[in-house]
Amino acid sequence: AGADFSGPGNASAEVVQEDVADDHVKLQASVDRYLRIWNHPKPIIAQVHGYCLGIATQICVVCDITVVAEDARIGFPSIPVGGGYISPMWTWLVGPKRAKEMSFTVGSQIDGKTASEWGWANRAVPADQLEETVRQMAERIANVPSKILRIKKLGVNRTMDVQGFSTAIRFGQEFDAMLHYTEPVKEMQKAMRERGMRGGIDAFNSGEFS
Repeated sequence: AGADFSGPGNASAEVVQEDVADDHVKLQASVDRYLRIWNHPKPIIAQVHGYCLGIATQICVVCDITVVAEDARIGFPSIPVGGGYISPMWTWLVGPKRAKEMSFTVGSQIDGKTASEWGWANRAVPADQLEETVRQMAERIANVPSKILRIKKLGVNRTMDVQGFSTAIRFGQEFDAMLHYTEPVKEMQKAMRERGMRGGIDAFNSGEFS
């Protein structure tokens, strides 16, 4: 679903400190997690209902197929303390104009129908049909021998990588690190450490950092 903002202040502050770590090794490990999904030899289907925000959307981007509930809420983080990963990854699916619109508007969200229309998801179905739809899809895919599926997936992924997909994702760690060194982000991080993540979001929404 994304980061949990409902916890107590101290716990939220710990989460913030982990999220903003700009150590190169940690950033590289984060990128590698996404690419392990992308390069996994078997097809991976993302089944999305409820809220899918921030980092959760990135996981869906690198899955092979994404099926969403029509009333799902899909979007960006509620406070701009990063930004190097999400919008570049969305760009491959929804195009640069829509990725910028979502990225420039903090806390922006779309529903499942829109996500499907934009190309972020393969399809959107009523929430009560989601699980059965995905199960039927997975069963049909499973009828194809795994060695054939592996080559089919590799063929599509190789085409994407020739265009720079994996390289672009790796660039994300650099943009994210640069953002964490800017004064506005440092001020927001300080507010979240002192007031908890929810308090930092409230401060941003009140215009405190503008």
